[in-house]
Amino acid sequence: ESPACKQFETIAQRRIGTYHKQEDWKYSLPWLYYRDEADIITEDRGIDMKMSFNEQVSHTHVLSFKLAKYTLDGKFVGIEDLTIQME
Repeated sequence: ESPACKQFETIAQRRIGTYHKQEDWKYSLPWLYYRDEADIITEDRGIDMKMSFNEQVSHTHVLSFKLAKYTLDGKFVGIEDLTIQME
């Protein structure tokens, strides 16, 4: 586990509240871990969306990513489109 993940875990363990009754989604932090529910979440086929890398009728071929921004102490700053932030 990386130092960043360890630090995140340390901060998360100090948080009291959770979102949507998800024990791993701590108050004012992003939801980064799926522990007990991982199989349920990753195998859920409830999203009715067809993706394609080739242009096709009734298929989505552009996937847009959003970034949630937080300060180091966990304060939510905002959401923005992913463009060149990872370069």
